[in-house]
Parts: sequence; structure tokens; C-alpha cells
Amino acid sequence: MSSNSLARLQHLERWMSIFFTLLAAVWSSLVIIMVLKRQLDTNLLGYGSLWVVGILVLWFSWWRASKRLSTEQIINERETLILQLNRANAELQRFAEISAHHLQEPTRRIAAYTKRLRQHMHGTTLDDETTLTITYIEEGAEQLRAIVRDIQLYLAASEPRGEIQPLDLCQLVNKIQHEKSHLLSACNATITCHSTIPLFLDAGRAKDIFSILIDNAVRYQRENIPPIISIRSYQEKTALRIEVSDNGRGIPQEYHQRVLRVFEKLQHADREGTGVGLAIVRRIVESCGGRIWLDSQHAHGITVYLELPNRKPK
Repeated sequence: MSSNSLARLQHLERWMSIFFTLLAAVWSSLVIIMVLKRQLDTNLLGYGSLWVVGILVLWFSWWRASKRLSTEQIINERETLILQLNRANAELQRFAEISAHHLQEPTRRIAAYTKRLRQHMHGTTLDDETTLTITYIEEGAEQLRAIVRDIQLYLAASEPRGEIQPLDLCQLVNKIQHEKSHLLSACNATITCHSTIPLFLDAGRAKDIFSILIDNAVRYQRENIPPIISIRSYQEKTALRIEVSDNGRGIPQEYHQRVLRVFEKLQHADREGTGVGLAIVRRIVESCGGRIWLDSQHAHGITVYLELPNRKPK
């Protein structure tokens, strides 16, 4: 039922209520007048009272039926709107996924052909402007590829990529550390993990969370100071709390919420970051019913807090 039909139904209900109320009031007034004038017939009083009671029962039945009908129509309208909203969200999600997928190939070609161009012109004397132009094209293509990749991760972050099972957090961190050994050794980074409580999450998204946080700690390290990354967990009442701390540049308090949104970067951030990493982490955590927040003393590192359910979802 449309909103106009519902409004007409409610309007009719009000008028019916007024009619029955006035009818009962008129009868009551007549009875009172006749009593005062001592002209009231006993039979008339009895039949009239039954009539009034009948009218009130009919009115009450009408009121209950109209209320029930109104409630059902409101529920139906709400369910229809929810279905339309879910359908629109699904279509938008699908469109974004397809767009991100198709953008990967053009960016890959730009990077590949720019590399071939540089190799082809190897040994040729190039002026500074030409060399700088080729460098900018290469950097731009790699940046675009990274953005498209992170958009794909963000879009997929709310859905499990495998079975949700108890994971050994330190074992997961050791695996990531092994995969990033070249990056970590280049900056003499140190990672420590202290956790004996299982993390209930699918392995794919769990790896994304800690890969992103470790990458950020390395990317935003302080100059000439090797990154020190500490990961620990402890049990809350109904959740697992994880702390990921580093000794990097830190983030000012006023940016703590902002950097958790998509494409938000600090002014001093370099060009390597996409501004999507922490948004991916937030989307994963919140899709599991958890929460994320930051604590930082500017220029003295940052701690990312994750709070996740400590049980497998039903």
C-alpha cells in the first residue's frame, strides 16, 4: 500500500472514531436529561444501554482491525523498501567490483609499456625532462594499480574468504613476516608477538589486517629509526582485544577517525600509500561485529586497537 492509501485509511479511522464517540456522547446526554426530568423509562434505559454497549464494541472492533491493518501495511512497506535497498546495494557492489577488475588491465599495460620504453631507450641520451616524465608515468601507473587493488580488497572485506576458524595469531604474524622478509630487513624492522588466545576469523581477511598494519608501520617509520612493531592480545568479557603498536611518526588525535575512512591520508604521508588500508581493516573488523580505534602520541608511534568476537559466529 502506498503512503497516500495509508494516509486515507488513517483519515477514515479518525472520522469513524469521532462518529462513534459523538454517538455515545449524545445517548449519554439524553439519558442524563431524562433522569433529571424523571421521564426515563426502564425498558428504554436497558435497551439503550445495550445499544450503546453494542456501538462501543463495534467501534473497538473497528479500531483494532484498522490498527492491525495499518501495522501490517507499514511492515509490508518497510520490507519492500529494505528489499529495494538491498538490491540497489548489491547492484552498486557488483558495479564497483567489475569496474575495479577492468581497471587492472589498463594500468598493468601502462606500467609494462613504460618499462619497455625505458629499456628501449637504454643507452640513449635523454634530457632531464624526458627522464622525469617517464619516471612520473611509471610511478603513476604503480600507484593506480595499488589503488585499484586496495579498492578490490575493500569491496571484498565484508565477506569471509574461507571458513571462519580459530587462528594462531603469532603463527599468522610469523608467516607474514616471512613473506615480507625483504621489506623488513631493508629497514631493520623488528616484530614481536605475544598471544595465546585464538582469533576467530577466516585466514584471508586475518592476513589482510596484519599485513596492512605492518606495512603502515614500515611505511611511516621515523627517519633513521628502525621500526619496532609489537602485537599482543588479551581477553575481554566477550571479545578478543588486539593491540598493534609501533614507534613510527604517529597520528595527531584530530585525525584518528578520519584516517579510518576511504582515501584519507595525512598531509605528510608519502605517495606510496593509497589511503585505503585502514579503511579495509575497519570494514573487516566491523563486518565481524567488532570495532577499531587508535591511540597515538604524535611523533611517538601509534597503537591500533582491534576488538573482535572471541567465538565462531553461528
